[in-house]
Amino acid sequence: MFASNKEKQFFNDWYFRAQLDENFDPDRQFFYFYALFDHLFKTYANEHEKQIKLQGLKFENTERSRLKYFLFNIFYIEPEKKIFETFNPLATLKSGNKTKLIAQLKINENDTILSTFKLPSFEVISDLFMAIYDIRCNLFHGNANLSDFDNNKLIDEANVVLKCFLEKFLNKDV
Repeated sequence: MFASNKEKQFFNDWYFRAQLDENFDPDRQFFYFYALFDHLFKTYANEHEKQIKLQGLKFENTERSRLKYFLFNIFYIEPEKKIFETFNPLATLKSGNKTKLIAQLKINENDTILSTFKLPSFEVISDLFMAIYDIRCNLFHGNANLSDFDNNKLIDEANVVLKCFLEKFLNKDV
């Protein structure tokens, strides 16, 4: 996934910086985590867009569609899917008593999806990462009130999900 050792080093450096902010500045931590995640899905989509066009097919050119394309392929099709078989950030959130994102996704608190460390359906994963994308949009475009407790809880929970994803992703490549 990394084009060079320099790119991998940059990625690891930013991941390390996000770790430093874990207990101090969740907004800054989110910036680092989301920037890394954004780089992954855009690079992946750009690489695959070329292949799709060579086949005479059209690639839908929106950020949300590129993100969903990445999620579907990385979790359910590509060789990486093996490392994500036990990826369930919802169970991690639930066990950490962080349930704001879960409530936003309208998942019942007693749903078995919250108690198993098994990859949820594409619909659930897609909805979760689209909610995180919305948090990103609200932060980056100024729609989020950073003094609001609920927004800060969502940012904290998004950090948990992104950190889980990046840890799985980085560990497979180390």
